[in-house]
Amino acid sequence: MNLSRIYNGELQRSTTWQQQQEPQSGPGSDTSQQGSACSPSVEPPNPPDQPGSSSFKSEREWPSGTGTYRAGVHLGYAVEDLDDMTKTSHLIPNEKVTEIRNSMSGLSTTLKEKNATDVDVAATIKETKRLGNQLYYYQDKPECSDIERRGINHVTESLYHAREALSEWESTPSESANSIAPSALNDADG
Repeated sequence: MNLSRIYNGELQRSTTWQQQQEPQSGPGSDTSQQGSACSPSVEPPNPPDQPGSSSFKSEREWPSGTGTYRAGVHLGYAVEDLDDMTKTSHLIPNEKVTEIRNSMSGLSTTLKEKNATDVDVAATIKETKRLGNQLYYYQDKPECSDIERRGINHVTESLYHAREALSEWESTPSESANSIAPSALNDADG
């Protein structure tokens, strides 16, 4: 099982425990113990912004377009993942599910429909982090099953992909309305 968390926009992987068989002792062997031991191992992560990542479902298309549009699509995926998880789980109270779902859905719609210059990227990134942290609260509860934990991971990884798309868009001068191209500055001086 691969457990991942996103804190302040960083995808973090926790270690998992795997059973390993120790060499069997036999005639002429200096191994005196038999049995198994647990040893920590870290599962190799897929790059989080690639179609092969663990939350990217095979029937989904990897979005193209501006960073804000891609972020909106990923937020839509997060809504789908939350809906899938809450069909069978009652870990998260209905009121909280509704609040989280409405926030993600509203952000998704806004990012897919609005002109990119009207988007407050920093506030949107902050909101996706807040939503992810709310979900981690429930994931850390002892009564959270592996299936629920996996469902929450799908939602938070979709939120992570949305933040990554926004961050890439914000840092690309040709796409971002939050920056001015150097040629525009030179024209203003002349």
